[in-house]
Order: sequence, then structure tokens, then C-alpha cells
Amino acid sequence: MVSLDHIPRQSFILRAGLKEQPRTRDRLPQHSDGSNGTCSLCNSQIETHDHLFFDCTYSRLVWEQVNRLTDLTWPNLPWQDLLTWASQKWTSKFQFSHLLAKLALSTTCYFLWQERNKRFFQQAHRPHNAIATDIIQQIRRQVNNLKKHYTISATQQFLWGTSFGHSGPSV
Repeated sequence: MVSLDHIPRQSFILRAGLKEQPRTRDRLPQHSDGSNGTCSLCNSQIETHDHLFFDCTYSRLVWEQVNRLTDLTWPNLPWQDLLTWASQKWTSKFQFSHLLAKLALSTTCYFLWQERNKRFFQQAHRPHNAIATDIIQQIRRQVNNLKKHYTISATQQFLWGTSFGHSGPSV
């Protein structure tokens, strides 16, 4: 499983998402929230875990921007398949690119869930690029607070503003 135990809030949302526990609107008792179950991010489809992470046009724009900025490539898969793929692909505890992938996924899920809740409960809306910028800033803070030594390329050191670890080949 993709896990970042040292970041509790993000790990909680990711673990809950793995079990499809955060109650998306398709799982709320009918009409208990006074809505028709439409996604609060795009207002066009029923909100499910597959839709929210990352079939929704809004969440897909955020996810694509985060992936561009992190220089990561992810397949376009349904939510559970994506988590299975990630847990098999990003397994190393010492390669920076694997840590970065885990941070990108957990931070993006956390911020999207937060945005979804703000729209649903507070009617507060933010543009997708603002969310993506906040995600990258959060990842940068997390990277710069790391104490472990990771294999990190010079390009990654420059991109993330860190010099920890030792240089290695781009991974």
C-alpha cells in the first residue's frame, strides 16, 4: 500500500480512500444532504471515488498539473486500480522519485478532499491552479523537512530546492 506514516492527515485520507470510506455523495443516504449527489468540484457527474480521484475534470486538471511539476507519469486508471498500481510501482523507501510519487498522490488526494468539503459545506471555491500550487508548496515543505538520505538526481535537487542525500542517476 502507498503509505506515508509521518504525514498523518494525508495518510488518513489516502488509507480511507483505499477502503472507499470517506463518504462520497453517492454513498450518503438519499437526499440527506439536500442534493442530487452531483460532484461539488465539477457539478456535472455523480460523485464517486473513481470520479473524484481523477475522472472529474477539476481533479484531473489539478492532478495533471501536479504531475507536470513533479515530472511523474501515472496511468489513467480507476481509483482502486491506480492505488494497486502505485503500491506495486513505487515501492522503494530510499529512492526520491518513489517518495515524491507517494507525496504527490497523498497530498493531491488530501487537498482535493479538502476543496470538496469547502465547496460542499462552506460554498468556497478555488481555481484548480491555486490548489495545484498549494500542493506543490506542501510537497516542497515536506521534502525540505526530510531527514533520510535518498538517491536524488541533480535535477531533482534543483527542482525541489534541497541538497540532502547523495546524487544518483535520475530515477
